Amino acid sequence: MKDCGEAITPKAWQREIDQLAAGKQTDTLAMKSMREDLKAVERLRKTAEQLSRQERNKSHDREPER
Repeated sequence: MKDCGEAITPKAWQREIDQLAAGKQTDTLAMKSMREDLKAVERLRKTAEQLSRQERNKSHDREPER
């Protein structure tokens, strides 16, 4: 029963179920897309860290010779 006292028909239930299922499918696709974006960002972060480490190592190697 709804708050206003009217009974919910099976058709109304089915419509609600269909809407929720469609929304879930949309949300799932969006979540998968975000997951791929996160993976790409993580790869970029790791690459940036590696490059930063390499640069630090190079600058240590180039200290003035005496």
